[in-house]
Amino acid sequence: MAQERLSIATGGTGGVYYPYGGGLANLISNEIEGIDVTAEVTPASVDNLLLIETGDVDLAFVLADTLADAAAGTGYVADHHRLDLVGTCPGCAGGPG
Repeated sequence: MAQERLSIATGGTGGVYYPYGGGLANLISNEIEGIDVTAEVTPASVDNLLLIETGDVDLAFVLADTLADAAAGTGYVADHHRLDLVGTCPGCAGGPG
């Protein structure tokens, strides 16, 4: 069976998103047969949304305010297509959730 490859846009190696992404990639790769996931180092949230928009990554970690801007078509991503987003993880960055 061919391996399906997925990538997760995270953030810089010194932030929280990269370790979270690496852990999630390992979990999915180890628990779901036929899927190989990698965590990608990126500049962070806005870039991650743009990578989703272009199809260069499959999943992305994004700050809540940036996500809200993307859903509304405002802020840093106003010049891009409004993104229809499918899921969130409240508290994933250590905040209340």
